[in-house]
Amino acid sequence: LLPFPGLSSLTDLPVFSLSLPMKLVTYCVTLIYGYLILVPGLLYAACKYFIMLKDMGFVRLLCLVGYSLFLYIPACIVSTITMLAWPALGAASGLSTLFLLRSLLPLMTSQKEKATTVVVVVCAIQVIFLLIIKTKFYTSGFSV
Repeated sequence: LLPFPGLSSLTDLPVFSLSLPMKLVTYCVTLIYGYLILVPGLLYAACKYFIMLKDMGFVRLLCLVGYSLFLYIPACIVSTITMLAWPALGAASGLSTLFLLRSLLPLMTSQKEKATTVVVVVCAIQVIFLLIIKTKFYTSGFSV
């Protein structure tokens, strides 16, 4: 007997079994968290040692990169429609890059030549991230 009589109906619900490919799930978690730690770390090192910005903190960069990844959530939902996968992920990647650049460029105006290199690297990292997401997660053949 359950201590709450209303909960007995919950035990009669059918159990949904979902078998996830754990290798793909592990790869996804590693990619997202690796990206979330690696990119702010590289940006922090570039800002501190290459551009010589003293007021750029790691936590601030971590938050900026984390907020920029939020744009991938609606894109992944829209990407369930096969023909919209590339445009949705491309838009999310472009908007994510613009968000990062819009947040970082005003801080880097003192060293424009060196900041250009950092901007190109940020754009390249975003494109690589997009290509890995699209090729690994949307061509695996897994369906719910």
